[in-house]
Amino acid sequence: MSINSTQPLFVGIDGGGSKCRSIIVDENDHILGTGVSGPANPMNDYETAISSIVESVELALDDAKLDRSLMPNLIAGAGLAGVNFSAGRDKMLAWSHPFAEFYLTTDLHSACIGAHKGSDGAVMIVGTGSIGISVKDNDHFILGGHGFLQGDMGSGAWFGLQAVRLALSSADQLSPSTKMLDILLEKLSISHHLDIMEVMANKPARNFAQLASVVFQAAEEGDKVALEVIHEGAGYLSRLAMRLLDQSPQRFSMVGGLAPIVLPFMDERVQAVVQPTLEEPEVGALYFARQQHFKK
Repeated sequence: MSINSTQPLFVGIDGGGSKCRSIIVDENDHILGTGVSGPANPMNDYETAISSIVESVELALDDAKLDRSLMPNLIAGAGLAGVNFSAGRDKMLAWSHPFAEFYLTTDLHSACIGAHKGSDGAVMIVGTGSIGISVKDNDHFILGGHGFLQGDMGSGAWFGLQAVRLALSSADQLSPSTKMLDILLEKLSISHHLDIMEVMANKPARNFAQLASVVFQAAEEGDKVALEVIHEGAGYLSRLAMRLLDQSPQRFSMVGGLAPIVLPFMDERVQAVVQPTLEEPEVGALYFARQQHFKK
């Protein structure tokens, strides 16, 4: 594709605990290309985060059939997990990025912008982690997002962790038997429950998030222990959602890979008001880049 070197190109980047998505558009908002790479949470791993960001943008350029040498022409907006903490944010702001301009916000903020197509509203992310935000003008009301070990109940990582804990406890006959044990052994391609400890030792949140499906599969097979876990996680998410709704947002949406799976188990009051997202989080990052660029 032939692109005038003076033509502004915008890239929106959505970086989470499991993957990083990028989308490139021209000045008329025509989508030119998209790219997906690995995790991009600088609090978990800064070097991996910046590598994933660059790789996803390179793949988006490839998809657009544009030369990678155009990267310095891009005006980038990035919504990243982990930059709500000063340590993660400071690292990213100090990054010698390869773009013409680089505007940083949280993945939560960009998801909210995208979900409501630039308008105010509330959104809850239920993916590797769990967190919610309600935006009114310049006021940001944020709940959750405390991190894998400190909280993030109802998230993919939390569900995966419960599967591991309860499977091991069940194997030791210290808690009720659960189908999650056999499903987990099969998913990890191992034969003995003690191998679970070796496979999952010191693994980050994204690895546990990959095991969330174990809980839901066991529940579908009638496992009461798994169903209790789902109700516990969905109950927390429902309470988080209701607190967001107390802020009287214009719209409320849920995003993240686990959102549509856990929603049917949540409070009926939440199910009744949740609305579909209007745009993806990476598009929200695009909106953010445009807003910041034209403020100059």
